[in-house]
Amino acid sequence: QKRMPKLSCYLDRWIAPPSGKLPLSLKLQLRWCSMLVVICTKNAIDSNFVKDEVERYATLGRKALTVDVKGAFNAVRGQEPWVGLSGTDPEVESQVAISSAHPSENVIERILKMVEFTTQDRRLRQAAWGTLIFVALSVGGTAAVSALIVRAANQKKDAAEQQASKAIDEAKKANESALAATQREADAKATETIAKAKATEAEGQAAAAEKLRISAEAKAGEALEKERNARAEAARQQNIATAGRVAAENILAPEPILEQVEKKVLFTIESIRRAPSNTAYRNLIEGIKMMPNAVARVTHEGAVKNLIFSPDGRYMLTVADDALWLRSTEGLSRDGKLGPARKVSGTEAVKFAKVSPNGKYVAAAGDDRVRLWRGDTMSELQSIEQKGVRAIAFSQDGELLVIGFGKRGDESKVKQKTASVWRFSDGQYSEVASVDAIEPVFDVSFSPDKLLFTTLSDEGLHVWKTNGGQPVLANNNEPDLAGMLRSGGFSPNGKYLFQTGVDERRFGTVLRFDTRRSVFSAQLDFVEFSSDGRFLVTTSSDDETDQRETHVWDAYTEEFKELSRINYNSIIINGEFSRDGKLLALVSLDNQSAEIWDTLSGRLLTYVKLKNARGALAFTPDAKYFAATAGNEVTVWPLSRDWKMAEVRHTEGPTAISGDGRYMAVAGGTTIRLLNPSDDTEISSIKTDCEVRSLAFDWQSQRIAAGGRQCGVSIWQISGARDDKFVLPNTGRTLDLSLSFSRDGRHLLVANENGISSYEIATPTHAVRLRTGTVSSVALSPDNQRFATVDNDGVKVWSTTVPNKEPLQIEHPMINIDSNSLVTAFREDGSLVTADDYSVRIWDLTGRKPLQIGNVTLQDGSRPDTAHPVLSPNGAFVARTVDFPIKDVGTTIWPLKTEALITTACGRLSRLLSRAEWRDAFGLETYRETCPGLKLSAPDDDQ
Repeated sequence: QKRMPKLSCYLDRWIAPPSGKLPLSLKLQLRWCSMLVVICTKNAIDSNFVKDEVERYATLGRKALTVDVKGAFNAVRGQEPWVGLSGTDPEVESQVAISSAHPSENVIERILKMVEFTTQDRRLRQAAWGTLIFVALSVGGTAAVSALIVRAANQKKDAAEQQASKAIDEAKKANESALAATQREADAKATETIAKAKATEAEGQAAAAEKLRISAEAKAGEALEKERNARAEAARQQNIATAGRVAAENILAPEPILEQVEKKVLFTIESIRRAPSNTAYRNLIEGIKMMPNAVARVTHEGAVKNLIFSPDGRYMLTVADDALWLRSTEGLSRDGKLGPARKVSGTEAVKFAKVSPNGKYVAAAGDDRVRLWRGDTMSELQSIEQKGVRAIAFSQDGELLVIGFGKRGDESKVKQKTASVWRFSDGQYSEVASVDAIEPVFDVSFSPDKLLFTTLSDEGLHVWKTNGGQPVLANNNEPDLAGMLRSGGFSPNGKYLFQTGVDERRFGTVLRFDTRRSVFSAQLDFVEFSSDGRFLVTTSSDDETDQRETHVWDAYTEEFKELSRINYNSIIINGEFSRDGKLLALVSLDNQSAEIWDTLSGRLLTYVKLKNARGALAFTPDAKYFAATAGNEVTVWPLSRDWKMAEVRHTEGPTAISGDGRYMAVAGGTTIRLLNPSDDTEISSIKTDCEVRSLAFDWQSQRIAAGGRQCGVSIWQISGARDDKFVLPNTGRTLDLSLSFSRDGRHLLVANENGISSYEIATPTHAVRLRTGTVSSVALSPDNQRFATVDNDGVKVWSTTVPNKEPLQIEHPMINIDSNSLVTAFREDGSLVTADDYSVRIWDLTGRKPLQIGNVTLQDGSRPDTAHPVLSPNGAFVARTVDFPIKDVGTTIWPLKTEALITTACGRLSRLLSRAEWRDAFGLETYRETCPGLKLSAPDDDQ
């Protein structure tokens, strides 16, 4: 209108009154208007009212212009009712112009040109019709005038001849004509009156008909809307029912079957996408806990043959590239990193290594000698010269070393020296016993009291006296077992002897040493004792039924007591106990993974994907990490059973997490440091005017508010200009200060000992007092209609418009009464998150009473420590900051947002649901990839 002032516009969203159907005024405007402009955003295209408006206008055959925003019109161009406007090319408009209310020049110019063209076209048509009418009137007028002249001439001639005789008749006719005219005038008036009455009646009937039509359309629209709502509600209820069923059928705890873990997690994700539930939420977290991400991965130039952690957990030893390498492990708990590799074996080739149980010595076997180091300093001692070393073992106290050696293929079958025992004293050592045998020795061990040692060869398992090497027991093998044995010796507690084979169906036996009685007479595929001899795991099989059973036994009892039976029907080809025996790692022939089981309960705790099922396995001494080798690679996984996103080390001070999880803010004195939680690096810093006591990010992760005791509250941009915006000059004397942004970023809630106030950031002097009294945490809902507080009475939710109204009371029971604090935050869907040092709960506030829809545990409530929780402004992340007596503290961050959990879970899965699994759960519903990018678990049987 600025460019064309005479242009008359009717803007339906500005002028039409609100109604459940198209208003009459809008319908009339549609009939009268000369041109229609439709701004085709996605919302306009989807609007039933806009579709009705377009359908009505399309029947008039008048000009129309479509403005296409991000391809929304092209997507429906050939569909009804949009096909009625498809005759003209749409004018393209950007989403930025729509959002900013600044239309592009090409759109304005197109509208003005169409208006000018329409006006000119109308004028041309009017002029053409006027010319045609004028010509017609001119021709007709000329003919009529000519006829009148001729007729007049004839009449004058007749009149001249008959004027006298007809004078009386003409007078009489004149009188009769006057009477007839009067009668006709009366008849015309009567006809006019009747016509007006009929027109009035017709208008009334038309109005009634229009009213009936409008009413019918309204009822039809209401019926259609009810039908749509009913269908939507039915679909929603169906989704809820399906989601509930799927969630209930795929609970992982308490005893999940390994082969079903990934399938259950995938179904849990599908359940959450249909209808989130407490059951599915917790189950997804349990699934993530069972699938840890590797925290460290190192590579060597050559294949890794041996992997050992020192008993004190300070370093990791690997044999690779025919050398012994040492790495520090102190960085694992700090930043998930191993130290750099240090080669300690020189240039001589190393085949394998051992560390004494007390960590006092390290031994490495090469082709021609056994090299020795002190465990504390890794200073090298004098080597023991010996060719063909095949096995070494330390006594429990590290004072004795037994070496097994020899070469196969000696056809002379003459006895030769195949084992020797050495005693250490102040770094010096001497040989105290030796064994002569025909076959070379490939495994050795000591009894716990060091008085006996064993050798294993193709001749069988033998027991010898340490002092002198006299034989005590000879357990000769059957001839067909020659070359099949893998390992054997004393159990760590000395009560049993065992041996296992080397093929995939390993032959294994266990017998009591004191009675020489066999404990297991059945064939054993796998035998492994814990390092203290307390626990024994065995896998037996039945060749006829192909059934396998894995048992964990208490080896301290006189008669073996079964502690647990692991639900795992597969051949075990590798295994390892943790140092305390509480954890057991098993690797099967069928699955390319190591499963970590709880020894006592037989419950699967977690599992990790392996690249080589026959690689070396090892637990750290504290059982917090598990390591495995594959080729030239060593990978370490955490066993803490949590789903943390990051762990950040920083100096002590107030902390905050951004809503997208990309930033963590830490205040130290007058400086605010912005950290990257993923790698603990500093992004930038902000300098304030006083000591910062409280921090809060806005919902968009673009600004941060900082509150101090002396300088009030300031708001800073995270990136770009660092100019602060003054908000509140004085926050009181208290050290407790809580800040919370509104969802749109226009308001800031400030809570201190003076109460709670809402400040309009654009005009800081404009504040609204919401409550009085001290609270420790405050949060504003996304719609600004509610705010939540935490005080000594717990968590309450108040109305911002009626702040004195009785609040909703949230019951958040503390797992541990020593919990340091409680915080709260709203999520984007309006639900509320509450968190203490130990647990997080999520609440649905739509009903009369708060309903708990989520409950997750951050740590065991029996482990008190000095900590306090932190929530992101949108409740998407939770963190625990643990304070220590030193300046260095740690903050652990976990994701709470459902989509973040799903992304985390998908990143740890290795396969998709098969189409058969999908059909079993969802019937004929169209198959979709739960985690795009993964492979199907089975071939596509629907091709």
